[in-house]
Amino acid sequence: MIKKQDIIWVFSRRNPDRLPSYVVSGILPANFLGILKIIFLKNHNASKTLDHYNPKLIILATPFHSDLIELVKEAKRRKIIVITTFDDWNFKKETEFDILQNELKLSISKFSDSIVVKTFTAANFIKNQIGINVDVIPDCIRFTNNDSIKKIDYPFNLSWFGMHTNQDTLKFGLKEIIDSKYKCQIKVITGRLNDLKNSLSDLNLENIELDYIEWQPSMDQDVIKSDIVIIPYINDNRRLVKSQNRITDSMSMGRFVICSEIDFSKEFKKYCYVGNLGEGLDWVYNNKDNAIKKADLGKNYVDSKFNIQKISEYWMNLINDIFEKFNKNL
Repeated sequence: MIKKQDIIWVFSRRNPDRLPSYVVSGILPANFLGILKIIFLKNHNASKTLDHYNPKLIILATPFHSDLIELVKEAKRRKIIVITTFDDWNFKKETEFDILQNELKLSISKFSDSIVVKTFTAANFIKNQIGINVDVIPDCIRFTNNDSIKKIDYPFNLSWFGMHTNQDTLKFGLKEIIDSKYKCQIKVITGRLNDLKNSLSDLNLENIELDYIEWQPSMDQDVIKSDIVIIPYINDNRRLVKSQNRITDSMSMGRFVICSEIDFSKEFKKYCYVGNLGEGLDWVYNNKDNAIKKADLGKNYVDSKFNIQKISEYWMNLINDIFEKFNKNL
């Protein structure tokens, strides 16, 4: 069994706590397990970094720059175990960023003893794309609340939250809600609000009132003021490899969730409405008591399966398994 002081968790952004995926798949489990976190930026020296910390195992949070290739190469030269987390490996080639990210991930994967993704959907997708097996560790819950909803008001009180990269899905979901004709107030919690407002300016929002809120780490305090969280997804490769964390966080906050049907959302069908968002509002309108019960059951489900202790156990089991296999092969 490896000692925790022989492990470092490596992040490649200057402010990793500003990136939600870094928080739930790296910072929170590292803190819970007592594993040292470091930041390795572009132009940092790989040899000096490894000399300073002298680890036996490194966990590389989703990589964002090519200098990390030298870090993992140097780690392998020193017989240091490398575990790499890949968020959103979608193999898209639509933009220069897509191409660079795919090249970076392919390069780093060649020097990794384990690749970790968030869902079995993503694991199967990568297997089908390049034929490699990967490990699956879900994101832990970040936002929670003691209580589930006790009532659902009409007009509906909704919220949506996400990074700016998900804003196209909000527009997709709003079109489904517009078609339903239901009246809603929606808290929209994200960044780059002016860009979003411009994007949505061509929609007929006659029955919808949007309350724009700049995303902050305390955004859960805005979400819990709503009854329902909407999580639309566009069914494409970019979304297919996403985490479930917005679903699990919303359910842990005790909100009823309406989300689009995509492979990884099917797990939650017993606890929320999965499908067209407008049809979901229609179902809630006619089944408010049932929706409240589902929200409570859903909170219990995700709190037991995705809590920080459970997810940290997955991490420690993977770390020890790889460490044991690695030492047997020396």
